[in-house]
Amino acid sequence: MTHFRFRSLAVAALLVPCAGLSGAAAQDGPPPAIVLAEPPGPVADLTIAGHIDRIEIGREIVMEGWGLLSSAFPDSGAGLPGSVRIHSDLDLRGIAARRVERPDVVAAVGKPDLLFSGFVITLVPARAMPPGGFTLCVTTDDPLYGRFRMHDNPQVPCPLNQK
Repeated sequence: MTHFRFRSLAVAALLVPCAGLSGAAAQDGPPPAIVLAEPPGPVADLTIAGHIDRIEIGREIVMEGWGLLSSAFPDSGAGLPGSVRIHSDLDLRGIAARRVERPDVVAAVGKPDLLFSGFVITLVPARAMPPGGFTLCVTTDDPLYGRFRMHDNPQVPCPLNQK
């Protein structure tokens, strides 16, 4: 029997603009960026949607991309805004995230509520990158669109046979 030890079973980043706080004046801008870090898990059955456009792997891992993340705010009746989930065997010390405008996604997909479907995520590993590599799967979970996984990419290693 194989045992896995996850030092940080869940690390989350929630960056909320002023408009997302109760009692704050409404203003235009991106919805909160919610990122959850989870141990590797099965994602093979998820439909592919979204893309990691750029990734830099160094002392930190910086990913830029887009996913099916609606612009719904919690007070819109849709519940919590969509989240990006990082499934990794890396021991993460921190995560920074922000949602960004993606008018190109709106034009390609034809859905105006995907204007803030873009994201920039920085992962800060607790230690140096393991010499044997690591697992990094990226999925989105949105109250309006559901759950999807990002396109496979050689620089974003997401083996589909995880258990």
